[in-house]
Amino acid sequence: MFRRVIIAVLLFIRKLMRLLFDPVLGRTRIVLSLKVLFVSIASLLVLVLMTLPLLHDGSNDAVPAAKTKRKIIAPTMMNPRFDGVDTQDRPYHIEADTAIKTDQNKIVLTNVQADIELAIDKWVQVQAVQAVYHMQRDILDLLVQVSIFTNNGDELVTSTAHIDLGKHITSGRNGVKLKSDLGSLTADHFVIMQENRIFFEKNVQMDINPAAAKQYSVEN
Repeated sequence: MFRRVIIAVLLFIRKLMRLLFDPVLGRTRIVLSLKVLFVSIASLLVLVLMTLPLLHDGSNDAVPAAKTKRKIIAPTMMNPRFDGVDTQDRPYHIEADTAIKTDQNKIVLTNVQADIELAIDKWVQVQAVQAVYHMQRDILDLLVQVSIFTNNGDELVTSTAHIDLGKHITSGRNGVKLKSDLGSLTADHFVIMQENRIFFEKNVQMDINPAAAKQYSVEN
């Protein structure tokens, strides 16, 4: 549309220029002056029409961009500490390097360590690279590179573990390896009950150190 207007104006100027430079014999000076005036007005109109597109930024023609949803990033807590007791008033303590609260009752922890008292002089200590603490349910899910130490000197290594802090029961179903002075043991499932009793299930294999077993039998 704009191009058509420019072409029409240029044709009009061309016609006026012919009139302007036609022989003026027999015409008055006033007619010549009017010709000059018309050409000047037409030139000014062309200049205005050519300038308007430069002044137009096109903001009114732009399609509004769709509003993007802003992702809310939860704040990170540094060196968090959590303390509580189970149904029998036995304490537990959880600490980590960082904590991010993903919802009202769920906290993601990194580099976690927890101390859980099972009975008098009986305890377990757990470590994991990552864990999820369900505050209302008193559940701690250990997710990556889990190590569990007992007061007897045993160490259990597994990939994941589930701790019911309310009952002080630790369990896992993704394979476990027990390392102790008496030897080693592997199994698919394990459960650490109160009084520090450990139960193993499915594909249980034990490798006993004879010297350590003999020494243990002598001492007991």
